[in-house]
Amino acid sequence: MFRDTRTYPLSAPRVVRFDPDQTLLLGPVDESQVVVSVEQAKAFLPVRVNTYDNQIAKLIDAVTRQVESYVRRDVILKNVQSFWFRTPQIAILPRGPHSEIIKVESINADGDITELAEGVDYRVEGYTFKQLVSINGERSLSVQFRSGYDADKIPLEIPQAILQELSLQFKNRQDPDTPAMTSVGSLSLEARHLLSSLIRRSY
Repeated sequence: MFRDTRTYPLSAPRVVRFDPDQTLLLGPVDESQVVVSVEQAKAFLPVRVNTYDNQIAKLIDAVTRQVESYVRRDVILKNVQSFWFRTPQIAILPRGPHSEIIKVESINADGDITELAEGVDYRVEGYTFKQLVSINGERSLSVQFRSGYDADKIPLEIPQAILQELSLQFKNRQDPDTPAMTSVGSLSLEARHLLSSLIRRSY
């Protein structure tokens, strides 16, 4: 019978690991939030009948996700939870922009959870993209936060890029296997140009 004869420290060593081990999307803060409405999209295309409303709504959702992936930040405001299996010295929150840190919890080896207090157990650095420093926690760390833009703070380049990409995809809707000639990867060159200044290195 195998026996593990190795010795382990009584407490887990603190690691300098900035990025979380796991991140979960808990859902949008407001189910009704959209960057571009169906009415705005129809005016841009232009489409004057209601026949394609459902298809346009689905395209808006899909293109918004493409834009989020390309700029490596959330556009629609979301509730997010990240985990670090070993509490780091500095915990850099993923995604972003970060509007609010909702809850920070420390989890010990027995699975007991303790909520940490800002200013006492940790400090927050950063304005648009945040990180936690001087964390006084045990084995593991959990952080719940909000990521994305309030509706009135979305950069103008984002809805313009969504409309531009939506126009190309709507025109090519009869042949979805044939991409637009101006497309590179998942977005058109025009949309990529509009979004170039917003790309975040990490996500």
